[in-house]
Amino acid sequence: MEFAAVLNELQQKYGLKENEIAILRFLIDSNRKSDAREISRRTKIPMGRIYDFLNELLTKRLIEKADDVPAKYFISNFGQNVIDFLNYQSELDKNKYIALTSALEKESTLSSASIRILHSKDEFMFELVRQAEFSGRFKVLLLGLSVPFVLYPESKEDFVKMRNMAVVKTGALTGKTSRLHIILNEAFNKRHNRKQKTEFAMSEKTFDLFIKSLFENYGKNFVKRYLLGIKSKLANYDAHIRILKESFPYYISISEKSVIFATRSGDDTTSVVFESTDAVKLMTKLFDLFYNEGRDINEVFDEYLKKI
Repeated sequence: MEFAAVLNELQQKYGLKENEIAILRFLIDSNRKSDAREISRRTKIPMGRIYDFLNELLTKRLIEKADDVPAKYFISNFGQNVIDFLNYQSELDKNKYIALTSALEKESTLSSASIRILHSKDEFMFELVRQAEFSGRFKVLLLGLSVPFVLYPESKEDFVKMRNMAVVKTGALTGKTSRLHIILNEAFNKRHNRKQKTEFAMSEKTFDLFIKSLFENYGKNFVKRYLLGIKSKLANYDAHIRILKESFPYYISISEKSVIFATRSGDDTTSVVFESTDAVKLMTKLFDLFYNEGRDINEVFDEYLKKI
């Protein structure tokens, strides 16, 4: 049967129920519109339950509904439906997370010296979303092979394509692009569009690898347009990047209230959150020391543009 691997992924990784999978399998195999009674008969799901599963699949955008009498259900393009489902899931995750972090902001009784251990890449990335969404000032010292999100396209599709390409060349603290990266990219884009000040410090080696990968995958003319576009983008935003000779084995992001310190441990990410005014002051001094020794990225852009 076609799409068997996709159906398995939907069940194993996204929690679709067996009855939902049965409905999807039937609609894919039959390749036609069917009413609830026929779907119930063919999938052995009782009529008393069939509409619950059909409505759930409609909400998840995995099936479609024709306004016939009786209503009929179908799948016109399963590949597109899965993409729509992933977009829905991404937005759902984002909304849940923002609601949760908003509640935490209101109810938090953290002391001035709270320390939290984050045990996974997902926890680390969610914490970054929280900082990006709720912080005014934001400083980021990037781990050796990480690239600032502001250097990526804002559109979801172009962002995923370019970041996956860059990860192959440079590696990344959090690995291949997931829906959490998309959420984080959107959070940074919102910051930049609100013109909230954000400062990045990244290594020269990483920047060189990133530009090299653009040349290899997109060509010289694209790179020229890209560099000019990023220069214009940075000028419109309150976003600043400095290029450092050093490559750092850790990632530090600093807001007014917290510091996230992260490093790679094998294939996973180990990170700690310090919610302490003393930690913020100390790490801000460290960041500023490195940042002020770096070169403005626009100078580096101009050097590349002269070579093209």
